[in-house]
Amino acid sequence: MDPGTLREAVLARLSTVIDPETGVDVVRMIAFGPVPSRRLGRSLGINHVPPKICTYACAYCQLGRTIKMQVERQPFYKPEQVVRAVREQVEKAGRAGVRVDYLTFVPDGEPTLDANLDGFVFTGDVEEDLLSITAVHPMREEAVGKLLARSQADWSTVRRLVAQGRLVQVEYGGRVFYLRKLGR
Repeated sequence: MDPGTLREAVLARLSTVIDPETGVDVVRMIAFGPVPSRRLGRSLGINHVPPKICTYACAYCQLGRTIKMQVERQPFYKPEQVVRAVREQVEKAGRAGVRVDYLTFVPDGEPTLDANLDGFVFTGDVEEDLLSITAVHPMREEAVGKLLARSQADWSTVRRLVAQGRLVQVEYGGRVFYLRKLGR
């Protein structure tokens, strides 16, 4: 059996190991950490996509070969299951005296394939949403526009954050992006 087929068989077998007490898949934990991050402090990871379901087959991926290539978005876990797992992990960290600075979506596959992702990143507070999202990765101008529209906000919020030095506007490849200014 070639290594790829063996890995797929092992993952398929392991992916059904459920803790009877918590109902959580012990192999593919939905929430983990918090772990130290150079940029974000202590980050609690959210693994909301099963292993190696991805839009790419990157040779350098730390998780190994892509098992299932797909481009169609779909829900993988129920939102309440993800929220419960995150809440439990945050509470566990609190009991241990460990702070959580950020929640970070870092699944074992392509994060944007999760059809439920939009609901997790939108809180209704446009300033907080912009700063949280752009702390992790740049946002294209079009995506910022959609977030503003969803929040019923206008570009004055973005202009104010840029003027305050909390958000940076950059141009790359003929497109405009926004990033959170992280400083010490």
